[in-house]
Amino acid sequence: NIIAVAGPFLILLSSLITILISSKEKKFTEISIFNKALFIISIWFFFSTTVHPWYICLPVAVSIFTQYKYALVWSYVTTLSYYAYQSVPVKENLWLVALSYLIVAGYVFWELRNTNK
Repeated sequence: NIIAVAGPFLILLSSLITILISSKEKKFTEISIFNKALFIISIWFFFSTTVHPWYICLPVAVSIFTQYKYALVWSYVTTLSYYAYQSVPVKENLWLVALSYLIVAGYVFWELRNTNK
């Protein structure tokens, strides 16, 4: 059971990244608070073992207050997860899951690189 093995490690990793993001800047502004919230929520979902498509509503809502729009891309890409429901019993296609996360991660890196210029 890979979830039983990977789950605790992923929780620890996301917790450490959350602490790093939270402690990086001491001066808080409205923009920095929303940016941090968006990244912390995103990290939590990126390292979660189960993410249902409707979970992405929270990062989308927070992203409205930031310059980052990768959560919108993520909300579109989550529709690929419904491919699993074409068979009975439900069988997740891990290639599609990997593709969707690669698309989102690629867009995050592209956006971070272009936003900080």
